[in-house]
Amino acid sequence: MRKYKYVANMGLAFDEERILKKLSKLAKEGWILDELTLFRGYRLKRSQPRDVVYSLDYKRLDQAEQAAYVEMFEAGGWEHICSLQDMHFFAAPLGTTPIYTDKESHQHMYRTQRIQFFRWSIIGFVISMLVFVSLKIGFSFVESEFLKHGLSMVAGISAGITFSFMMMVVAFYWRERRIETLK
Repeated sequence: MRKYKYVANMGLAFDEERILKKLSKLAKEGWILDELTLFRGYRLKRSQPRDVVYSLDYKRLDQAEQAAYVEMFEAGGWEHICSLQDMHFFAAPLGTTPIYTDKESHQHMYRTQRIQFFRWSIIGFVISMLVFVSLKIGFSFVESEFLKHGLSMVAGISAGITFSFMMMVVAFYWRERRIETLK
C-alpha cells in the first residue's frame, strides 16, 4: 500500500474552494494533507480516516512570528498542517468556527495577495519591456545568433511570468469581490 499520494495544484487563487473540499473528502478516505510542494502539488499521507475541514490563510511571516501565528489558530481549534511561502493550511473538525467569520478580514487577505502580485506584475512588465526594447535595438548590434535566441527566450519567459502574475491579480480581485455577495 502506498504511503503518499499526490494531488495536482491547479492554482489556489482560481480553485480554492474546490481543492479544500477535495482535501476534506480525501481525509475521510484516509489521505491526510501532509505537505504542499511547489511543483508536485499536494502530498497526502496515508492515515486513519478523519472528518475534517481544511482552510487556507495567506500571510507573510518571519521565523519569529510563526509560532504566535500558529498558536492563535490552534486556540480557535485549527491544527496547522503545512505552509509554503505565505500560504498556510489548517485543518479542524467539522463544526469548528471558520477562520474568517467577518467579511472585512477575509477580503483583506485576498486584497493583500492581489496587491503583492500586482507589484510583481509591474516589475515583470518593466523587465519584459526592457528586454523587448533591447532586442529591437540590440539585434542590429548583436552578431551572435545564440545571444539573439537567448535574449528572445528571456523576453518570452518574462512575458509569460508577467501574464501569470496578472492572472493572479484578477483571481484575487474576483475572490475579494465574491466575498461581498456571499455574506
